[in-house]
Amino acid sequence: MASPTPSDTNASSASTSDIESETMSTKCSFCFKPYRLPRILNCFHVFCQSCLERVLDSSRISCPVCKTKTKIPNNIEQDLPLDYALLNFMEKDAVERGVGFCGLCVSHEKKELVSRCLDCSGFLCVDCQLLHDRLLQFTGHKVLGINELKDSEQIGGSRAVRCEVHKQCLVEYFCTAEQCNRPRCRECIKLCIIQNHIQYHLNDVSVTKLQQLGTRIQDALSQRPMLIASNDNIQNSVSKLKAQYEVAKNGIVNTHRTFTELLNERKNDMLRELDDTYNCQMIMLSSALIDLQEVLATTHAVEDFTKRVFQKVSHVQMLMFKQLIDTQLAPAIRYVPTVNSPDAVRIDFVSNPAAIQAAIQNSFGFIEHSSSALANKDHCNLSSLLNNNHHALELTRQLANLQMSSSGKSNPLQTSMAQQLQLLMPSLMHHGVDNAQPQSSTQRMGSTEDIFSKVDMFQPTLVDSSGTRTSPGTSSSPGNVVARSKMSFFYKFGEYGTGHGQFSEPSGVAVNANGDILVADTNNHRIQVFDYNGTLKFEFGENGKEKGQLLYPNRVAVCPVTGQIVITERSPTHQIQIFTSKGEFVNKFGSNVLQHPRGLTVDWQGRILVVECKVMRVLIFNAVGDVLERFNCKENLEFPNSIATNNREEIFISDNRLHCVVVFTYKGDIVRHIGGANITNYPIGVGINRMGDVVISDNHNNFNVTVFSQNGDFKYGLESKVKHAQCFDVALGLDGEIVLASKDFRIYCYRYGDAGIQPSRLPMVYN
Repeated sequence: MASPTPSDTNASSASTSDIESETMSTKCSFCFKPYRLPRILNCFHVFCQSCLERVLDSSRISCPVCKTKTKIPNNIEQDLPLDYALLNFMEKDAVERGVGFCGLCVSHEKKELVSRCLDCSGFLCVDCQLLHDRLLQFTGHKVLGINELKDSEQIGGSRAVRCEVHKQCLVEYFCTAEQCNRPRCRECIKLCIIQNHIQYHLNDVSVTKLQQLGTRIQDALSQRPMLIASNDNIQNSVSKLKAQYEVAKNGIVNTHRTFTELLNERKNDMLRELDDTYNCQMIMLSSALIDLQEVLATTHAVEDFTKRVFQKVSHVQMLMFKQLIDTQLAPAIRYVPTVNSPDAVRIDFVSNPAAIQAAIQNSFGFIEHSSSALANKDHCNLSSLLNNNHHALELTRQLANLQMSSSGKSNPLQTSMAQQLQLLMPSLMHHGVDNAQPQSSTQRMGSTEDIFSKVDMFQPTLVDSSGTRTSPGTSSSPGNVVARSKMSFFYKFGEYGTGHGQFSEPSGVAVNANGDILVADTNNHRIQVFDYNGTLKFEFGENGKEKGQLLYPNRVAVCPVTGQIVITERSPTHQIQIFTSKGEFVNKFGSNVLQHPRGLTVDWQGRILVVECKVMRVLIFNAVGDVLERFNCKENLEFPNSIATNNREEIFISDNRLHCVVVFTYKGDIVRHIGGANITNYPIGVGINRMGDVVISDNHNNFNVTVFSQNGDFKYGLESKVKHAQCFDVALGLDGEIVLASKDFRIYCYRYGDAGIQPSRLPMVYN
C-alpha cells in the first residue's frame, strides 16, 4: 500500500468537485443534529462538543458508539482535536449553497447565510448580522459576505488554525517535547520555552513532520498481514483444541469402563482436570485474540481516518492529529505474536490399561498438553485465570454472543470465533463464571475482513464501608466492588477419609499460641491437631457421649489464658466440652441451655461466648459452665455464623444474610455495623488480629478477606487466585495468616497481612 502522506500541494486544498462527490455525514450520531464543534475521540468517532460534555464522567468519556474510554485530563477543548476535515466540508458546502447554520442563532435550523465573521469563526444570517454589527463586543471583527468568501482563502483547508486555549492566537509553532508533540500558539510556546522544550516554526518543520507521520502509518499498516496470519493461527488452534478435547474425553470415558465403581471419584477428578486444562488454554487463546483484535481494530480505524482526512486538510491541521495517531499506532508497531502455529496448544489423554490391576489410581491416566507458544503467559491454572483474567472472561461471554453488523453482514472471523467460544460456556458455568455480571455495550463492527468488535471491560472500584446496616433486600444479587489484591495459599493439607490427617467434615478450625492448627472433624467425632507445616501431631475424641468422647463437634476455640481447647457440639448433645492443650478431658456443660450453637470464641479473661443460629441468641459462660450473660438478637441478626471479641467487651458477629458484621456490647446493645453488601458479601467468619484490625472473610465468587479498623473504617481487601468449594470456618494465625476449612476436605493457609508481624505478648482472640 502506498504511503498516505499528502503532498505539499494537494494537502492544502481539495477541489469543490471532490467535496461534492464525497459522502460525509454532517449530523452527530448522539444528538442527531448538525455538528457543532465536532471533536474526535481516541476511537476516531466524532461528536459535538456539547454532546461530549454531557457524557463526560470523572475526567473520561465513554464513546456512545463503541464504549472506548478516552481520558480528559484538562478539558474537552484542550484534549480532543477538532475534526477539521468535517469542518472544512461543512463550511465549503455552506458557502457554495448559501444555506447553512447561523453561528449566533440558538435553533438548529438551516437559514440563508449572508456573511461570515472571521473573528467569531461563524456564519451569520440576515438578522444576526444586524445584531452582530450593533453589539459592542463584536466591534472590530472582520466580516465577509458569502460572495466574497467564495473567492477568498478564509475557509476550508487554507483557513488558519486557532489555539484551543488562547482563542485569539494562531497556531504558529511546533513543540517536539514528548509531553507536547503538537502545534502551539505564541502564548503556549512561552510555557514550552520555560520548560526547555525544543520548538520550531511550523513553516520549517511541517513537511518533515508530515513525512514522519506518513512513515509511521505505513509501518503500522505493514504489520497487518502478520496480524491476520496470527489471527488465523489462533482460530485454527481453537478448532484443533476442540477436536483433541473430544478425543481425550472419549478416552477418559472408555478407560473408565474397565474400572469398578470405586474408581468413580478418580474419573471425575480426571474429567475436571481435562476441563480445567481445556478452559485454561482456551482462555489463554482468547486473551491473545482480544489483544490482537484491538490492534487490528485500531490499525483499521487509523487507516480509515487518514484516508478520509489527508486530502482535505492542511499540513498544520494534519499535525493536529499527530499525537492522537502516534498513540493509537504504538500497540500495532510493538505487537509480537503469541501464537505462531495451530500446534501451539495440545491436549491428549494418555492411559495405561495393562497396569490397571497393579496400580489402579496411578494407571487411570493423566492429561498431557503443550502450550509452549504461550510460555510468556501466567501459569496455566484455571482458577487463577478465572480470577486474574476478568478481561478474558468478558471476552468469552461477549464474543460468544456477537451480533451482526448494522449492514446485515457478519464478520466471518467473528462468527467462527463465536461458535468456538460457545463451547467454553458450560465448563465456565461449572466453575462459577455465571455469577459474573458482564457490562453490556454497543459493539462497534469494523471491516468484514479482519476487524473484531470492541469489548468493554468492567473495572472494579473502591467503595468505602458504611456504618449503617444494609439490608440484603436492597441488592438481589450483590457483587463485590472493593478493589482487592491477589493472594495465594502457601500450603494445604488433608483429604477425605477416616484415617490420620483425613477429614469427613472439617467444620471448625482454630490456631493456638504455638501456631498449631486445630480442626474439628465433625463426622469423625474428633479433634485433630497439626503443626504449622500441616503435619499431624495428635488427635483426641471418639464417637460417644461419655467423658472424653465427642459427638459431632462443629466448632473449636483456644482459651488465650489457659491454652485449654473449647469445643461445641451440635445436635443431639448441643453442649460445650473443655479439654487441656494435650487433649485430656476437663469439663462439659451447656446441654440444658444451648440449642443451636454456631459461633464460638473465648475472650481475654477466659469467658466463653457462643452465638446460636435459628434462635438468634448470644450466651456468655465462665470456665465452669455458669451463664454470666445472655441476650436475644432476633431483630438484629438473620444468619449468624461466627463470633469474636475485643478487650473492650465488644462482640463482633458475622451474619451471612446481612452481608456485614454486627457489633454488640456484652449486655446486648448494638454498637455499629461493619461492612455491608458489595463489600463483605455473605461473610463466613470474623476475627480480630494482633494489630487490632477486624478481619472479615467471605467466599462470594472468590475467597475474600476484607480488613477494617474496629471503628468500621475500610483498610484493604484481598481475594484468592483460586476458587473454593463451600467454606466451613476460618481462623487467624499468629503472623498475618488466615486458615480456611473447606468442604473439599482440605485446610488452606493464606497470608493476608505482613509476614514480618511478630507475635505479641497480649493474648490473641480467635473466632
